[in-house]
Amino acid sequence: MTRPGQRRPSKKLVLFIAEGAPSSTQAIANLRKANAALRPAEVEIECVNVFENPERAVRERILVTPTLFDFDNPCGPRLVGDLSDRSKLEIFLAQALSEHTR
Repeated sequence: MTRPGQRRPSKKLVLFIAEGAPSSTQAIANLRKANAALRPAEVEIECVNVFENPERAVRERILVTPTLFDFDNPCGPRLVGDLSDRSKLEIFLAQALSEHTR
């Protein structure tokens, strides 16, 4: 959510989770931590619980949770798992942000 006078995020990432699953909880924490180290004001993170929104998971072809993808590039690369591999996550975030600035 954007506050008055605050710049709207320019990039949206979507993380599909299974609420309550340890890997999903860990993925959220890892993503927030990595994003905070980059440019958090530029990135909006949407978490979609597949138990509450299964039709969206089907529409986006999500087969496994947690799955992270770039909303603006849904056919692009996706990260699957608890996002504990920091280097892969940082590369994914850097690519998502650089594609937006092109």
